[in-house]
Amino acid sequence: MMSDADDSEQMAAPSGLESVAWHRAFGALADKLDGANFWLATVRTLGRHVDFDTWVVLIFHHRQPPRILAESDEDDGADEALFQDYQRGLYLLDPFYIDARDRARGALHAG
Repeated sequence: MMSDADDSEQMAAPSGLESVAWHRAFGALADKLDGANFWLATVRTLGRHVDFDTWVVLIFHHRQPPRILAESDEDDGADEALFQDYQRGLYLLDPFYIDARDRARGALHAG
């Protein structure tokens, strides 16, 4: 029979989004909230913990294209074309837009 001490030794150390480092790093973003580089700092923090190719920060409006607050800036310009297409109508298929439209409320969504 194993004791509680034995159980804790066999449990894996927290990693990724469960780690204290994640919480500290994300908490440190509060100091940058009013700064010009808040979104870039946020993306860099997320990038140390989660893999992604592109990113965009949007404000959804009812019956109009989303407003882009910040976006990834790849050297090949592919992101710019993607986000232009998104604003021309692809947003209408976005599940986050659909949810925001169907249940109008103020909120932050990460997807």
